[in-house]
Amino acid sequence: MIKGSGLSLDQADVLLLVYGNRKLGWRDFTVGAEEFVPMRALRQALVHEPGRFSRSVRELLDSGLVESPKSQTTADGRRRYVQSLRITEKGITAIRPVYERYRKLASELLAGVSQSEMDTHCRVNEAISASIKAMKSNPWRL
Repeated sequence: MIKGSGLSLDQADVLLLVYGNRKLGWRDFTVGAEEFVPMRALRQALVHEPGRFSRSVRELLDSGLVESPKSQTTADGRRRYVQSLRITEKGITAIRPVYERYRKLASELLAGVSQSEMDTHCRVNEAISASIKAMKSNPWRL
C-alpha cells in the first residue's frame, strides 16, 4: 500500500487517520472548527510505541504533511509540545493514493463477504482493541 509513497508505515498510519477525519468524514475524534485532531486521541487510536509515534509525528511536521496550531510554535520557530494535528494539502496529496490502493485491495479481498459478516468482524476487532487498551492502561492486571 505505501510502497513508493515515501512514507513509513507509522507515518502512513497517522496521516491516514487525520486524512480520514478531514476529508472522508470520519468522526472517530472530537475536533474543533479548524479540524485539528488531539494528539491524545491519535495515541489511543494507534498502537505505536510512544517514541516511534513521536518521531513519526515530528517527521510529518518537518516535511509539511501535517501542521499544528500556530500557537504551538514559539516566536523563534522552535516547536512546543504538540497538542493536536491537522493534515495539510501536501499531506492529502501524499496519502490519497495510499488510501485509494487500500480501498481497491479491500474491495477485492472482501468480495463475496456479506455485510453481516463484516459487521461481526468489526465488533470482534472493537472488543480486541478495547481489551488491548485496558491492558495498556493497567499492565499489572494479568
